[in-house]
Amino acid sequence: AKGMKTFHGFLSRGFPNLFHMGLTQTGLAPNFTYMLNGQANHIAHIVTEMNKRAAKGVEPTPEAEDAWVKLVTEPTFMSAYQDVCTPGYYNGEGKNDGQGFLAQYPEGAVKFYDMLAQWRDEGKMEGLTVK
Repeated sequence: AKGMKTFHGFLSRGFPNLFHMGLTQTGLAPNFTYMLNGQANHIAHIVTEMNKRAAKGVEPTPEAEDAWVKLVTEPTFMSAYQDVCTPGYYNGEGKNDGQGFLAQYPEGAVKFYDMLAQWRDEGKMEGLTVK
């Protein structure tokens, strides 16, 4: 009812082990293959880490999910488009309150995947609850 909530665009609190892929709250790229490859690599890393830890479930912490949603719902390069777009799921039925379908990482796809690589390299699984 209040829009999609994720951490890094992949995991949502209350839905352990459910990985989202696609356009929502990630790094939007015109090359869909590039975008999905980056997402698949990140998900594979999380699953590998879960296996190493003999974990059965993973989901974001409430704080990490809230911080991510705040970041991706700030105005971006898509904001002007969404302001004039016909009301629909792209812009929250014309409300453009940041809860529409295309909330994106504000710095673009390349920096999004760089940020994910750095997160993986740190090895802490920060922002996730792994059980």
